[in-house]
Amino acid sequence: MITRTELGEIARFKRLSLKNAERDYLLDICLHTVSRHGRGLVFKGGTALYKLHSLNRFSEDLDFSVERGKADLWRLQDEIIRAGRLLGIAARASEPDEHQRAVNLQLFFSGPLYDGSKGSATRVILNVSLRERPRHAEWRLYNPVFKELGSFELRVLRVDELLAEKIRAVMTRNRPRDVYDVWFLLKNGVMLDRGLVERKLRAYDGHFSIDGFSSAAKRKRGMWEPDLRDLVGGDLPAFDAVIRDTLDILERRPGPPVR
Repeated sequence: MITRTELGEIARFKRLSLKNAERDYLLDICLHTVSRHGRGLVFKGGTALYKLHSLNRFSEDLDFSVERGKADLWRLQDEIIRAGRLLGIAARASEPDEHQRAVNLQLFFSGPLYDGSKGSATRVILNVSLRERPRHAEWRLYNPVFKELGSFELRVLRVDELLAEKIRAVMTRNRPRDVYDVWFLLKNGVMLDRGLVERKLRAYDGHFSIDGFSSAAKRKRGMWEPDLRDLVGGDLPAFDAVIRDTLDILERRPGPPVR
């Protein structure tokens, strides 16, 4: 396990709070284990963007889809606990939360900031979606900043499908961070695949339009700063500027027509 001093240095380097730096370390331990024992899992969501696509917004949980077969999540949970213990980190898991379309694993770690109190343990959640199979995945090499973990490969949702899922998230849930992530991806040249977005929304009986996206995004205005101020490295851009940029890009680069 890295020391508290080392954690502080990494927190400053990555522009994270000390607690988020600890969580980042624990997320990397989980991902390292997924690379070895998470057969069939495809990494996605905000943390995939943060770790593999330079998103400057810290993301707290791990999200996956199942590409093929049936992932052995109970074995994976045990292997994560074992990996933690090999690094001197006590870990335990609560009973997996199983639903028809998802399984959520919750693990609790006694990391570098643990002082014996209940509140100092860090909870990490792995969300595994069973709703749909990913359409486009690729292998990506990940290089953690933490010295105990060497480079490893992860199966990751392709970035255009990550964008499609983030657009769906803006239109189906109420988290401003999804708006931020869509803005980030579009500003960095990721092309919108309208057909892919439509397929993602079909499971929610939804339909994509720029007007519908705009209305859903603007409903998140009041929560913009509370949701993001502790997660974004550097200055948080103004909500109105983000909405303006995002809609401008969507109108100028609407993507190929739906087939």
